[in-house]
Amino acid sequence: MQERGPMNENKKKYDVLVLTASTVDMIIEMEGTFPVEGGCSRRVRASHPEPGGEGNLMIVCSRLGGNVLPVGPIGDDYYGSYLLKAYQEQGIETKFLKKTQDYQTPVANCIIDEKGIHSFVSTIGFSVFDGHEKAPELLEQCKGFYLCGYHLSDQTQPFCGLAMKMLESACERNREIFFDPGPLCRDIEPKMLEEVLAKSTVVALNDEEAEALTGQKDPVRASEALRQRTKALILLKAGARGCYAVSPDTEGRWYPGFKVPVVDTMGAGDSFLGAFIYAWLQKWDLETCVVCANAAGAAKTAKLGTGTQVPTFDETVAIMEKNGYNFPDNARCFHRL
Repeated sequence: MQERGPMNENKKKYDVLVLTASTVDMIIEMEGTFPVEGGCSRRVRASHPEPGGEGNLMIVCSRLGGNVLPVGPIGDDYYGSYLLKAYQEQGIETKFLKKTQDYQTPVANCIIDEKGIHSFVSTIGFSVFDGHEKAPELLEQCKGFYLCGYHLSDQTQPFCGLAMKMLESACERNREIFFDPGPLCRDIEPKMLEEVLAKSTVVALNDEEAEALTGQKDPVRASEALRQRTKALILLKAGARGCYAVSPDTEGRWYPGFKVPVVDTMGAGDSFLGAFIYAWLQKWDLETCVVCANAAGAAKTAKLGTGTQVPTFDETVAIMEKNGYNFPDNARCFHRL
């Protein structure tokens, strides 16, 4: 597999800017299986915090060798301090994560049963933060911009306005724009959604999100319907089935997933996209990008938890090589474990 083209001669300090409302995942391993009905009692086998939300994507990208720049508020609390330390240990720059006194770090309680099925009980937090006015200027130092639909789901929040300003800045600077509509995509105002789709380079979403946006249950039909609304590359994440990719310039194609023992699927989609963003910004060809992403997603499902439990460089490469693919040699020297 060959690279898509030469690296951008105008070298940027960072690969991707991630607009984030930093979140903690509280991993709760539950005895027994779902469903859990009201009035019953279950024991917790273990619990511990991990970076959540965009943190999964950022850690995977960083471990493969990407230079990630998270921007946004972070709670001036215990969990905020925990996240800063965790990101720094993963080689992620944190100087533009601003501690904000009126912002409480959101916590997602991620309950996992003995079959690896998970459920979420979580909070969502948005806040203005010091330096947000200058945040769009940071894109001058970045190759790409990542935006999650969570930040567009409530137009009354100032974070939504900032997200759209960042999008406009990325578009003006001709940056690669990666959009993940997320599970709250139904709540995005239709006109705003169409604007984001029109400006995106890559749109990555799962079956349920694709159905929510198009009304099509079939993933191929949903992807083709989205292709009529954007010039972006559509990546439909389909779990063990792999990924369906299509754009106005490419024929739709399935890229099969890799078989692994399934332990926990939580964070697999984020791992997929973190790896894809890294590979895409290295200018690799589409097949290499998707294969790398599928390998990262598969490696995550073989592990329990999120955050620091997402795949390492070696785990991702091992799955690629086991299935007859090579991680480009010219990228190996830049990876971080």
